[in-house]
Amino acid sequence: MKTANEVEKEFLLGLDEKYSRSLKAWMQEIKTTGLNKQKEIHGWLKSEKGLKHRDAWMLAAIYLNNGKPVYGDESDLLGNQLAKYENVRTLFDFVSEQILTTVEKSEREVKKTYVSFKKKREFAAVNIRKNEIRLGMDLGDEPFDHNLQKAKLTGPMARISHMVVIRSENDFSKQIKELLKKSAGRIT
Repeated sequence: MKTANEVEKEFLLGLDEKYSRSLKAWMQEIKTTGLNKQKEIHGWLKSEKGLKHRDAWMLAAIYLNNGKPVYGDESDLLGNQLAKYENVRTLFDFVSEQILTTVEKSEREVKKTYVSFKKKREFAAVNIRKNEIRLGMDLGDEPFDHNLQKAKLTGPMARISHMVVIRSENDFSKQIKELLKKSAGRIT
């Protein structure tokens, strides 16, 4: 399965050929409409310019990102997420490594607003916050308690139902490793 970054790159490489117009020309044309909401721009691109649904969404998103690719490369996306919370970079690196070693054959994919961990599909997600890492997991009907909370994350799918808050390396316990394995085990 292609990453969002790969899909966006392919779209941009084929934009001129597919629609006979460069990205710069599209940005200028969208600007002349005065539209400034993704849904409005998307609708206009589809109805007035004949773009396909996904292409219109991607072009609208790029326009609203000051004409720059939304997904860029992974290091840029991660850098943007850590920019406000540089003090948790070491903790993020530790948590990320723990997830990848706890769940065999898992992969990390940096998204615009969060970091996804997946095998066939996403089983865990991380939000970087001031002084903490929020680790979300797909745990179905597992009961909540004072440590295992209802997920309050930006970005991941609704199936990421639970989260733990990690403020230091000591917070990453055996119990969290077991929960990660359980979450990954729910993937069929």
